[in-house]
Amino acid sequence: MYCGNCGTFIEEGNAFCLACGAPVVHVAGGGAPGAPNYAPGYAPGYVPVAGQPMGQPMGQGPLASTLTSGEKLGYAALGFFLGVIGVLVAWLASKDTPKSSETIKFSIIGLAVSFGLGIVVFIIYMVFMLVLGFSLMGMADGMASSTLETLDLAY
Repeated sequence: MYCGNCGTFIEEGNAFCLACGAPVVHVAGGGAPGAPNYAPGYAPGYVPVAGQPMGQPMGQGPLASTLTSGEKLGYAALGFFLGVIGVLVAWLASKDTPKSSETIKFSIIGLAVSFGLGIVVFIIYMVFMLVLGFSLMGMADGMASSTLETLDLAY
């Protein structure tokens, strides 16, 4: 069975966990004979993270792998301004940490926002150029016809 406090394997007959000293709690009717008795939230091979309170399931302690709002904004800005290179930098900066998936996620969000904003700006620019082009053509046509009338070369 496994310790309910730290998740360490405990041999049958021990009254205390050899790793953390917690008393062993035997579950009444512990399931089928020979079935393993796992501590809630733990599995065999569980290794606690340094600084994580004992008995705390992975990813829920004070060292849970979450980014602060400033880090999220920073990685999003990295992806926004540097594009794919920013995503690669975010990955390289955090590839060996538990926060790596979040850093990549926020840098990709920044890249997507940058790409979407670029498309919107391009569409606005094209509409502006189209409107400006037609208005200039209209002005040029009006100027050409008035010039021809002035020269008495009207057609």
